[in-house]
Order: sequence, then structure tokens, then C-alpha cells
Amino acid sequence: TSGVMGSLGSALLNPSAVSVGASGGILGLLGVAIVLEKARFGSVSPTSIVVALLAVGGGFLEGVDVVAHASGFVVGLLMGWLFLSSSEYAYEAR
Repeated sequence: TSGVMGSLGSALLNPSAVSVGASGGILGLLGVAIVLEKARFGSVSPTSIVVALLAVGGGFLEGVDVVAHASGFVVGLLMGWLFLSSSEYAYEAR
């Protein structure tokens, strides 16, 4: 879902760009992992924050689709939040 939404965000916000790859989906997985880490442990580790900043920030390099990276990451965060907000699944912070 996050890969498709990353590509869709890129197509809508930068229609002249040619975008290919799985980075939007990978950043989406990173977003989900951060939400789950926060829910499970009560906070996000500095390592996770640095990895997220490097991954999203890497999109600012020439020839890299920052919109796909950011869109995939945001969709991953939202999907993680929706997953946790379901009544069937919840973590208790330790």
C-alpha cells in the first residue's frame, strides 16, 4: 500500500518525473516499524530516528524521488497507527 501511495504521490505532485523502484514501500515499512516501536516500548530509539531521517533525507539527493520517499513513509506511519488502533490488537508499553 505504501509503495503504491508513494508512486501515486509522486505522480500527482511531480508528473514530469519518471519514478521506479521499491523505496516508497520500504520507507512505508520503516514508518510502520517506528509506530510499533513507540507502541511497544513507549518511545522511539535514537537509532530509529536517525535511520528514518537518513532514509527520507536521502530522497533529496539528485535523481532520487523525495516525494515517493516521503509519501511512502507517511502512509506507513498511518497504516501502523490504523493497525494499532483496531480493537483486536494493542500493545501495552513496558
